[in-house]
Amino acid sequence: GEYALLAYTLLAVGANNAGNARWTEAETNLSEAVKLVGQLKDKRQWEDCLSHQAHLEFYHGNFATSRELYERAMHSAKERNDKQIQNRCNSGIAGVLLVTN
Repeated sequence: GEYALLAYTLLAVGANNAGNARWTEAETNLSEAVKLVGQLKDKRQWEDCLSHQAHLEFYHGNFATSRELYERAMHSAKERNDKQIQNRCNSGIAGVLLVTN
């Protein structure tokens, strides 16, 4: 219902914030979205939020945190056999490996 819509809105706004280099706002909105979808037990949206947080951490230079978030999202996506999220996470992890190796 309303909480699911709020979580989706926070995710969308957080992604937009990140795209406009509003880092603090992006972190706040994505963190709130993660909390909400965690309570709702919406695995797909939770993975989506984590992957956006991972992307944000990557651009902050926090590569270990970025990889950890991608791996958490990917593990959950594998359990659901969601290839889209798995591929997104694999791409993110590849980016981290390229930068750190």
